[in-house]
Amino acid sequence: MSSDPGHRAISTAIIGLGKSLGLKVIAEGVEKRSHLEMLAEMKCDEAQGYLFSKPLFEEDFRDFVRANAGWSFSPYALNRQGEESAAYSMAG
Repeated sequence: MSSDPGHRAISTAIIGLGKSLGLKVIAEGVEKRSHLEMLAEMKCDEAQGYLFSKPLFEEDFRDFVRANAGWSFSPYALNRQGEESAAYSMAG
């Protein structure tokens, strides 16, 4: 996702369509905090991507979930402190 007006318009339309159908909308491929903030402005429900973690094998994913218990992966709550931290960075 970029700040390009065309990309923003398409993203807004997709999020609006999903919500009008009563669906939860999850953005995929979020790599930058600015993307997450833009998605939050658009009222996207959730997001996933390298901003949160690199792809993980099952056991690594379980460890990741245990280590990050209580953290929100919603665009509305970045982490417990409301900011990106070293343990919650794009490096995964």
